[in-house]
Amino acid sequence: MIELDVLSATEVAADQAVGRAPRVWRSAEDRADAAGYAALRDQEFLPGAADAPGEGPSRRTFLKVMGASMALAGLTGCRRPEEEILPYARKPEDVIPGVANFYATAFPHGGVVHGLLVESHEGRPTKVEGNPEHPVSQGNTDVFAQASLLNLYDPDRSTTVMRGEAPSSWTEFATEMQRLRVGATAGVAVLAEPSSSLTQARLRQQVEARFPAVRWIELGPQGDAEALGAQAALGRPLRARYDFSEADVIVSFDADFLGPEDPNTVWNNRQYAASRRMEARAAAGRPAMSR
Repeated sequence: MIELDVLSATEVAADQAVGRAPRVWRSAEDRADAAGYAALRDQEFLPGAADAPGEGPSRRTFLKVMGASMALAGLTGCRRPEEEILPYARKPEDVIPGVANFYATAFPHGGVVHGLLVESHEGRPTKVEGNPEHPVSQGNTDVFAQASLLNLYDPDRSTTVMRGEAPSSWTEFATEMQRLRVGATAGVAVLAEPSSSLTQARLRQQVEARFPAVRWIELGPQGDAEALGAQAALGRPLRARYDFSEADVIVSFDADFLGPEDPNTVWNNRQYAASRRMEARAAAGRPAMSR
């Protein structure tokens, strides 16, 4: 513990008697006005306080050098990479450098198709938004549609056909399919993700017609309990599309119909938001908001 000098009432009264205002000191020598200390009052640091231990530059010099080094390193790291830009040898008619092109497309997720409008620059997709003319998306997207652009440029994305853990080619795949045509296909299965694509449905029919023993299995990371329930109840794998905008009371039992995991999350969120617009519902003579 450091013991500090305490001013007595007598010393304070003596200072006030002579009209001297209280002052601040940096050490006991400064307060006592020791011999030779007056020359040190104009210095920022006491002798040795700004020096590094042992031999070497002072602390101030070290900080100056490090600050300049970090500034130069930052400027070097901010330089743009040097790239060669070459003109088109045969420029596409509808491509203008710096001007975006927009393409209407579809994004399948959980067996549901989402209409998208993709912004592209020089043949490279750069932004995904919902297609405003699509009856379901109407210009909106979910998190999975936005993340699909990152999957396109994922450096770990497979770039070749794989057979087991070894790389293969489409030629070898075609050769293997020819071998299956003349051989037994028992034990062969096609694993595909759930999709409502008519093209994939037609491809499945062709595979099952040519290879009757091949099993076509659709497997999604979240499953499709709704379609399975409709299959058991109605005999068809249907998926309900709810119109929450017309609902006055909404009851949900362990079903997050607004979460991103629901395949109809874009539609459900829009319809649910419509059921909470008080002005529009009041004009239609409905309760102020759904409950």
